[in-house]
Amino acid sequence: FISWNNADKIVAQLFFEDNGVPVELVGTSVHGFADPGADDPFVHVALTYDGTTVTLYVNGAAEVSEDAPGRSVAYGRGSMVVGSIHTEFLRLKFPRSPNGIIDELEIFDYALTGDHIKDIYESRGACKVTPSPPPVLDVDIDVKPGSDDNPINLGAGSGKNGKGEGNANILVAILTTDKFDASTVDVSTVRLGDDVDDDEVTVITNKKGKLRFSLEDVDGDDELDLLMHFSIAELVASTDFDELTTELCVNGSTDGGKIQGCDDVTIVGGGGGGAP
Repeated sequence: FISWNNADKIVAQLFFEDNGVPVELVGTSVHGFADPGADDPFVHVALTYDGTTVTLYVNGAAEVSEDAPGRSVAYGRGSMVVGSIHTEFLRLKFPRSPNGIIDELEIFDYALTGDHIKDIYESRGACKVTPSPPPVLDVDIDVKPGSDDNPINLGAGSGKNGKGEGNANILVAILTTDKFDASTVDVSTVRLGDDVDDDEVTVITNKKGKLRFSLEDVDGDDELDLLMHFSIAELVASTDFDELTTELCVNGSTDGGKIQGCDDVTIVGGGGGGAP
């Protein structure tokens, strides 16, 4: 949330979660703004989280920040409120609403850069600046970790009748490097296919409906990688995955933007083609 107290203190905080439960509040605050006697009493405030750092911007400039790498933002069950607070806080004697005006509220589904926020502030409402989404980040992936040729038995996904009813899975890892933390990936957004823009399949679930993935070191660098399970049968039935396929590609999202990566594969066996 973003709030201000005592006329000149701006406070911005984010809740982070662990297994769906809000467990940690990371916040920043800054003094010296929102002077009611100023020629322009409006103050532009922005809060961003790029998967690594929480940053509070005031009037187009980054004022304070706090490190919070690899966390998941917690979303409340109540309705979003602008210019007021929820009933439970009223019982604690929090003020009901700000003594002022809120205007030009914008929410983005990716972290804006400092340049984006500066452009929005400097536009002063004269025209709306639409920031371009951040570029897709190329990440390292490893199909069938521990294998060099990455052989995939096409027949394992076809079942006995060649209709994509096999139960064999394929393991795919997104690797942590010095430039990327694989634990920041939102597994629910990950898709696998034979092309980053083609038909794709999702990570499979277990009998309890939980996505099948784990964080473990698959490449021996003492860093945790993201290891996910996909169904060969779903690849055969839902994509163009066939004996001509030479690579598999993953795409997905983090709190900071989109990611993608590909790895070579070798197709062995038979058992039918891809999607009609």
